[in-house]
Amino acid sequence: MSTLSLVLFVVACLCVTQGALITRHGKEAEKGQFKYQAYISQLGNEGFPLCGGVILDEYHILTSANCVQDYISKPQKIQVHFGTTYVYSPKQNRNVAEIKIKDGYTKDGDQHNIALIKTTEKIIMSNLVQPVKLPENDQTEGKSVVFCGFGNIFVPDNMGDIYYTPFKLYFYETSTLSKSECANIIAKTKNVNDFICAKHVERYHYVTTYLGNPLVADNTLYGLSLRNQPNVFTNIFVHKQWIQDNLQ
Repeated sequence: MSTLSLVLFVVACLCVTQGALITRHGKEAEKGQFKYQAYISQLGNEGFPLCGGVILDEYHILTSANCVQDYISKPQKIQVHFGTTYVYSPKQNRNVAEIKIKDGYTKDGDQHNIALIKTTEKIIMSNLVQPVKLPENDQTEGKSVVFCGFGNIFVPDNMGDIYYTPFKLYFYETSTLSKSECANIIAKTKNVNDFICAKHVERYHYVTTYLGNPLVADNTLYGLSLRNQPNVFTNIFVHKQWIQDNLQ
């Protein structure tokens, strides 16, 4: 076998192995399954998401402050995209008019880690694009939830960790933990009520590592993903009043 043939064979095997893990532990979303899902990219670079987000209404996207902290003074440098399960074919794109980050957030921190993006033009609702609902209460312990988003998929490998980027929308189903269980996961300096923790699973279950992707149940948003903590989420109910006050 030639060197080129051997290289191609190894690459093909790696792709098959990764694909098998993705299929087994994360599910590829169907068209229109998560109508509220959005992603954010730098202007003109929609094929490479910065992070995820969710549609709240005809002009607003909710995401993590970590994602947009560097664009507050230059919102025109990013775009939001939605209506798709594949990043290279968004059904709608919108430029950004304004970014608001909640008071109390500190750069690269986890607490108060939410931001509102206002688009320059109206988001057109359709059979592929719909807003998510905000939670009515904070009763999340033991709730069956779905975590979805664009991003990397962790694949274990004997030679070291691999993060595979399929550019498609994936999700996995899990359940939330109690506050006492969550307190054992987050840093002791943090207020456990500010977070929701999902049931811990093996690392290769994580379908996405991007910020701002939603944790949902029955089309209701309960959490947004945090950086490098795939089973810890910002508790949306804690910030509900701030969100509603700024939907203008």
